[in-house]
Amino acid sequence: INGDLLEDGILEKNSSNNLTCLAYKPYLGKVQDMESLDIKSDKFEITEQYLNILKENNLGDFSEPTGGYFFSYDSNKPNCHEIIDNCKELNLKLLPAGSSFPYNKDPENKNIRIAPSFPENDELEKSMKILTSVVKHLN
Repeated sequence: INGDLLEDGILEKNSSNNLTCLAYKPYLGKVQDMESLDIKSDKFEITEQYLNILKENNLGDFSEPTGGYFFSYDSNKPNCHEIIDNCKELNLKLLPAGSSFPYNKDPENKNIRIAPSFPENDELEKSMKILTSVVKHLN
């Protein structure tokens, strides 16, 4: 049976460690163009919508996930601890300040890491409204 699986491309020989073994090689289909790889969920679109509001009001900038699940928001002021604390008072739990940096130490105190993949869309919408309001208030 292994011979058939090799011929069909489901298994491949791997001899990178001086040992020959068979490894599963999943078939994920063919990519027609790069645009077909753009996978955006509703959660990413909701998050991006609110972060764009902050960006358009010159209240910071953000980067979209590139291969991961996190947005990175940078406030124009060095006040991410204050933003996170104010959100916590409004029952919005964000990742700790500096989560994007080694030892959780953001040298500029501007970065907030946003993980939109866990909450349901309606909860995410409420959360992003709170974050946006807090950032507007503090800036």
